[in-house]
Amino acid sequence: MKPSSKNQYFYFSIYLVLLYVIPFSSFFLAPFGRDFFEYSWAFENIDLTRFEPLFKFYFSVSYQSGANLLLVWFFTAIICLSAKFYIVYKISSNDFIRIIFILSYVGSFFLLHELTQIRLAIGLTFALAAIYQLSKGNYTVYFLLLSVSCLFHLSLIVLFPIFVLSKLEARYGLSKVALLMGAGCIVLLSFSGILTELVYTIRPSAKGYLENWHAYKVEYFSLSHILSYGFCFSSWLYVKEQKVHINITWLLSVIFLVFSSIILSFSPELAIRVNDIAAVFIIYCFVSFPYRRSYKYIFVLFFFSLVVLYRFYGFIIYRPLFTL
Repeated sequence: MKPSSKNQYFYFSIYLVLLYVIPFSSFFLAPFGRDFFEYSWAFENIDLTRFEPLFKFYFSVSYQSGANLLLVWFFTAIICLSAKFYIVYKISSNDFIRIIFILSYVGSFFLLHELTQIRLAIGLTFALAAIYQLSKGNYTVYFLLLSVSCLFHLSLIVLFPIFVLSKLEARYGLSKVALLMGAGCIVLLSFSGILTELVYTIRPSAKGYLENWHAYKVEYFSLSHILSYGFCFSSWLYVKEQKVHINITWLLSVIFLVFSSIILSFSPELAIRVNDIAAVFIIYCFVSFPYRRSYKYIFVLFFFSLVVLYRFYGFIIYRPLFTL
């Protein structure tokens, strides 16, 4: 449903308020933005060796132009956030759902994670556009956009198998594909030790994530994760019972990323990255549900955004609850 002219001013006003949140969120960068200071040091010293190629180019051009880092930072954040809103506008069925997404996304994932990991902000924008093109059957554009996203943040390479899964789903059905991924999860978990050592060999700095992993008791069978997995399952039952149509590509993205986060649960750096991406794609998946004026379901959606995105602000506010 397209927004009526009567409500356009209301939606535009909300959007302006949210854009105000971006410069306001600069206060978060000082006490909580360890990554921001690393980017700042790299920007000022032109030490970009640890970054992906396209992000190196983007930072180099910004530095050579004499631009201020904070201006580059917030300009990039606004552009990426606007692009995500546009994708949501294309896939969602109702204006109210779009506003729900904007509030939940900006209030959780964006402020305390994407705003400090600006590479992920850019890469995730291209990745979401890629998945949208895949859902439309534009395979060449999908591979192109996803390749670009990996050149901003390498962790987005985990989204490439979704193309294969979509082909398998078309041939064998969703239930068989889910069982296949579940079996693969069990097999790969038996090699988790080898996988972890491989990650540390390729990137020794990943060992730092192991310390944070234990310090914050981040476990995939904690209260927050059990609630998140339970919500995913109950939502799937809701869709099946109500015969709600949802694009299978988005649903496959969610299922695959959830399975991946379990598979990589003993490799802290990889698991954190996959969990980050999964949180966003789950919200995008639910945004594409047709709106049926079910306020109870909207409440559950809000609750879900609080649960699955706990990692981004749980360290500050909800840590006692989510480390049970």
